[in-house]
Parts: sequence; structure tokens; C-alpha cells
Amino acid sequence: MGADFPNLPGIPGPEPAPVRRPTRLWIELAASLVLAGAIALAGLGFVVESVSGHEHGGTRVGQAISAAIALALLYLCTRWAIRCEHRLRRGETEAEASAAKAERATRRQRIARRRRHNGPVALTILGLVWTGLAIALAAGAVVNVSNADRSSYTQNHGVSVSATVISVDNTTVCSSRGGCSYSASILVQLSQPVDGLSITTVHYPDSTDLVSGEPVTVLVDPKQPDYAEIQGHAYTTAIQWILGFALALALALLASADWRALGRVLAQRRAARENSSQPAATTPA
Repeated sequence: MGADFPNLPGIPGPEPAPVRRPTRLWIELAASLVLAGAIALAGLGFVVESVSGHEHGGTRVGQAISAAIALALLYLCTRWAIRCEHRLRRGETEAEASAAKAERATRRQRIARRRRHNGPVALTILGLVWTGLAIALAAGAVVNVSNADRSSYTQNHGVSVSATVISVDNTTVCSSRGGCSYSASILVQLSQPVDGLSITTVHYPDSTDLVSGEPVTVLVDPKQPDYAEIQGHAYTTAIQWILGFALALALALLASADWRALGRVLAQRRAARENSSQPAATTPA
């Protein structure tokens, strides 16, 4: 009989091809989930800020735009994560892995032909730029972790004291893209000293219309009485360092892609030099 029998217990038949789950897929899945979580938290923070009644309409519009951008990025990250999970669940056989590797090599060669202007110097510069920005953002995020902890502690455990405004320093920082951020440092005279200090600086995450001589109630950090905030207006929030780490991760991925591309270009050049230095084979007469 020429009929094909399925694999049944006790009946010999072809063994299923073994599958494997490459480490790079686990790394991609973890990166997509981390990035999606960070962007989701950042987007939530933008939404909260946009509806929390800031004094400046421009700030609310900027926060709403940032929330929309975060939503779009979140969608892309979730699709990335779903695709990685499907590929991990399915796994891949050795034949599929070899075919995928060959396809990636062909795609890299095609991209290299289209981007011949991206030589080693350009790739090195791009890699250094992305790496430097990623390190700077990561360092800023680390600093903001400490600042957010201090703000949280002040908001939850600060000493509430009546004070009188001595001076106000409003700061506006605008980017080339048109968005602006506002903050204020308010020097106040406390009605009663905190840990022996009667003058402190109130940090406010927006500009303020307070003027000299105006009364205000502040929260003084009992650990650092020279630092104070206003109830309900944390100067630094967790969203800031979460977004910083998310952007640093995205830039690190860009830097990694450029460094890998540089490695491939240099390897191709070394191979070309080695081939050109080998004597040409002569055929016997």
C-alpha cells in the first residue's frame, strides 16, 4: 500500500523537525515589553498633566500632543511584542533558521548597495552621536529618579508651613520645535523655622503669578529644609525618569544598529583587501 500513515504510537514514521527559539527573539520580546510599559506610563502622565488645569494653554496642548505620540508609539511596541511572541511560540527549524539567515544577509547587502554613502566614517559618527545621547538621557533619568523620590517624600511627608514670598524667578525653556516648559523658584520666609531654617526655596513645575509679600503655604522637606514644594504640585514626577529611560533605550537600539553596520562594513572591506592581495590562480597550458 502506498498510503502515508500519520505518526502514531508504536508505528514508525518520520520524526518532527526539532524547533529552537533564538535568544534574539527573547531579547526583542523583553525590549518591546519594557519599551511599551515605559511609553504607557509616560503617556498616562501626559494625559493627567493635560487635564490637570495648568496655567498655560500652550502647556496643555503640548501635553496632549505628547500623549497622542505616546499612544502611537505604544501601538507599534505592542505589535512588535505580539509578533515576537508568535514567533517564539511557533519556534523555527534549522532549515527555517538557515533560510532566515540567508534572507537577512541578502537584505543587508541590498541595503548596503542602496546606502553606499554611509561609509565607516559616517557610521562611526552616527554611532557616537546615538551612544552619547543615550548615555546623557540615561544619566538624566538616574538624576530624575533621585529628584522624583525627593518630590514624592516632600509631597507625602513635608512639613506644612505658612510663608511669605520674598522673590520669584520664573524660567521658560523653549525648543526649536515650538514647545516650551515652565518652572519657578520661589524664595520664601517661613512663619516658623524648620530645623533651624527660616528661609527656603520653593520649587514649582510651572510659572506662577505670585509676587513679593504674598502669603503662601508650602511643604518643607524635613530632611532638607532648604527645599520645599507646593501641595499637589510635585516638581519632579516618576514619568520624567521613565520617559528618559525609554528614550535612552530607543537611542541605544539605534546606536547598536549603527555599530553592527559598521562592523559589517569593516569586515567586508577586510575581506575585499584579502581577496585582492591573493595572487591570481594560473591555469596550466
